[in-house]
Amino acid sequence: MLEIGTHEITLVVTDNAGATDSDTIIIYINQGAEVIEMTLNFTTGWNGFSINVVQENMSINNIFEDIESHEGDRIKTDNLESIYNGNEWLPAVIIDPLKAYKLLLAEGVTVTIHGTPIDVKTEITLFNDWSYISYLPQESRNINEALANITADGNPLTIKDIRNAAFSQYYEGYGWFGDITELEPGKGYMLNMGSHPGTLVYGE
Repeated sequence: MLEIGTHEITLVVTDNAGATDSDTIIIYINQGAEVIEMTLNFTTGWNGFSINVVQENMSINNIFEDIESHEGDRIKTDNLESIYNGNEWLPAVIIDPLKAYKLLLAEGVTVTIHGTPIDVKTEITLFNDWSYISYLPQESRNINEALANITADGNPLTIKDIRNAAFSQYYEGYGWFGDITELEPGKGYMLNMGSHPGTLVYGE
């Protein structure tokens, strides 16, 4: 497991032709953080999820090693997609704990992950329009508390649960209103910042 402190992690994706692409993220591990167990329950069809713990091997082939995947199962986020070919997931996606993912399964499964909690002060970059974001706290939080550090600056903001049609919108001076009243560990979200990119730090 990762040690206490700040870690710069490079995520590398290799496609079927052997070409690679990479991105770098920064995460923080709290002093005194212990390894915990995270359980994700997936249903048949499309699911949405995020992971708020980190282990040394975050490849999808490792995280899904103990479950039965089916040919044609697929995982995707805003900038990549991987498909299970009957033997392994290709390209060999490295799960980014700061992103949310969509997952298509032929059969429902339960995935158990052992890892170190990511410090909630870890910054998540928000782009123009939609960003796929993870939820880092270990407990559910009211949406207005969880997203308190985001500034609208006159832009219409929208958050969606990527598994279903639930969404909420931000009204400047009033807060968030809609189907989503709290954010929950394990769920994946899409956040639309309009034309105003920024940085999300949960609870600040």
